[in-house]
Amino acid sequence: MNEKGFEPLMSDEVFLAGASASDVRSLWRSLARTQEVREVARGLASDPTEIRRLCRFVERVLHEDYDRQFRHPDDIAIAAALVVLEQSPLSDVRNLFARLRASKEPSLAWVRLMAEYCDARFAEVERSGSLALERRKVPLVSAFRETANISWADPGLESRRLSLQLA
Repeated sequence: MNEKGFEPLMSDEVFLAGASASDVRSLWRSLARTQEVREVARGLASDPTEIRRLCRFVERVLHEDYDRQFRHPDDIAIAAALVVLEQSPLSDVRNLFARLRASKEPSLAWVRLMAEYCDARFAEVERSGSLALERRKVPLVSAFRETANISWADPGLESRRLSLQLA
């Protein structure tokens, strides 16, 4: 996918979906539901090269000339790109979100709000070896001990119980 593949984010359909939003949450939902955003997201398919290209596309659109006394003319397209990028752990993406969150330009208010919202939704993978059960952290071993008796469902595999011996 080249930069032409990101042009659907700048379509009238995406703009109309975002223009009716009254807050950042409804903006996110409206944009996430559009066919154009879903197509771009499928086109990226967790490809780091394509994700970085989308970041460069956003940077290019951000730096186009416009009257800074008014909204950025492509702020909805930028917000749509942020919806696509929100769960990527790549440093390019996280840095882009950090820069946009720190933006003080009134013309990028929707972009800043979307960056804050998407960053808050970002679910970094936890590597601690714990499972979140019932809103509390339970060590992995304890989670298995609670289900220590497992029986085979296939009668062809000798119906017997298997006890897990976890130290």
